[in-house]
Amino acid sequence: MNRTLAILLVCACFSLTALTSAQASDQQKARELYNQGNILFKSKQYFEAGEALRASLQSSKNFATYYLLGMTYLAGKHPASPNKPYLENAEESFKGALGAANSRKKAAMAKGRIAQAYLLQGGKQLVAAKREIEEALKMTPEKAPTWMLAVYEKINAETVRMSSDQIVRSLTQNPLDSRFKPVDLTAPGPSLNLKINFQFDSTEVSQDSIANLSALSTAMKNEAFRKNRFLLIGHADARGDECHNYHLSQSRAKSISQWLDAQGNDLARIIYRGDGAKRPLYAAAETEDQHKINRRLEIVVMEQEVMPAEVDHGQCQ
Repeated sequence: MNRTLAILLVCACFSLTALTSAQASDQQKARELYNQGNILFKSKQYFEAGEALRASLQSSKNFATYYLLGMTYLAGKHPASPNKPYLENAEESFKGALGAANSRKKAAMAKGRIAQAYLLQGGKQLVAAKREIEEALKMTPEKAPTWMLAVYEKINAETVRMSSDQIVRSLTQNPLDSRFKPVDLTAPGPSLNLKINFQFDSTEVSQDSIANLSALSTAMKNEAFRKNRFLLIGHADARGDECHNYHLSQSRAKSISQWLDAQGNDLARIIYRGDGAKRPLYAAAETEDQHKINRRLEIVVMEQEVMPAEVDHGQCQ
């Protein structure tokens, strides 16, 4: 009996050693193929780079390989097969990178590139592009790379005016993989950042923003939100007096709730709040264009029984 057990243990050890050796061999092969793909990518041989990187993923599915493969599709504009557009391949690769990401920084980079692929696809994908690029900026733990800010600017230009259908889609679609996004109890529900301009230091909405408010008013009456309430949050940038920014953002959110009430929306379903500069979309803003990112109206869809957590404004309240 003991002899049989000893033989079984030896066999198990040999099997484990063989398995470990095979795994190490696969990892080595994957690294070699990745390095080959990286060299080909840098020399602009995108099709060949894509072949090497796809082969690498057969042995090791990791962030770097998925991400570089996505970049080869964007740069080379070639499909993996005749029946699949290159932008869909890029989107799929960056989603693979997002799934393999093990840090907020990597997840933000993947989301930024997914947003770029959505932007290039255009049409209905613009709503998803806006959602993902804003998520990417929120998740960036430091200054965002130049390319990410450029993608944001292009998406913002395409979505500065939103239709009621786009607003509904934005508030009913969930963002991709939010593992690294902190839970925000001050805004408990799907949200949308809408560009609303005001007259200088005033609660009067600029004429160029009336179309967005009208679209919002129509969207709020949609059957999809019949059982929901809405939280309107005014946001300012970090420049200027903190308390003044807080009170101005509060007054602007209130004025919008009153405007929506006048358009036939039930005021009992609307809560408003001003957050000043407490919850920026892009915390590392330095230039005027970057500060503009943080000046916005946020619309949050909440369940009837949910109450948002308070934001502490200290002596400003």
